[in-house]
Amino acid sequence: DKGAKRSRPSGSGSKSKRATKRARREGELDPAAKAEKRKRFKGKVIQAVRKFVTEKFRDGSISSKDDFKHLCKHFTEKILRKERHTLSFTSSVQTKLKKYL
Repeated sequence: DKGAKRSRPSGSGSKSKRATKRARREGELDPAAKAEKRKRFKGKVIQAVRKFVTEKFRDGSISSKDDFKHLCKHFTEKILRKERHTLSFTSSVQTKLKKYL
């Protein structure tokens, strides 16, 4: 019967609620808070990369503004990809960033 609605097995809706409550108790963030932390983390990575690339631009190692923009974008995307599970800009992340750049 194509038009018949399927009923959910009993208790299937409560599992997700219990899992959400448990995740919050264990310190996991809700999606909005996680997105906000990720946004702040990305901003700090961008600042650090821009600072490094600016030094190279002033040295003359990077010759044009287009190269400067490309390198900033490239390094930022690569670092964010590598640190995709990290939500805070800790000293270990900063050390990895300096080592990479």
